[in-house]
Amino acid sequence: MKMSNAVFRLIFKPRVLHRLPGRLRVHLPWLKKVTGNRSEIIDLLTALFTVPDQIREVSTDHVSGNILILYDAASVKEDEVLGYLSALFEVILRNRERLEAQPADRLYARRGQLVEFVKTSLDGSLGLNPHLTVPQRLLTD
Repeated sequence: MKMSNAVFRLIFKPRVLHRLPGRLRVHLPWLKKVTGNRSEIIDLLTALFTVPDQIREVSTDHVSGNILILYDAASVKEDEVLGYLSALFEVILRNRERLEAQPADRLYARRGQLVEFVKTSLDGSLGLNPHLTVPQRLLTD
């Protein structure tokens, strides 16, 4: 049985575990569920997480489901970083069926194009429209 996006959103909601200025540790329960070629998918997610210039580094741990985010606290607020992650999560959910239909190696091969799509979709600092639809041209040959 396929899980609806509403249920998925409820069960896999990101949760802040620890915070310091410029540093966040966030638990993403769905990260532990990544299957297939795990390293390629984790690399793609890390690339998408670090699209905004204000996010300096992201480390992912698929075993714990945690990500460590280092960001420029002088130019961006914690709420903005979390808002970006939430919006990115919504974009992934909105495009979930289409993304899941792609082999991991194809998504990884198109990593640069997907990152560029997210980068050009940013509104101002870290604003990302959660209702974005990934263009079909990025998912097909």
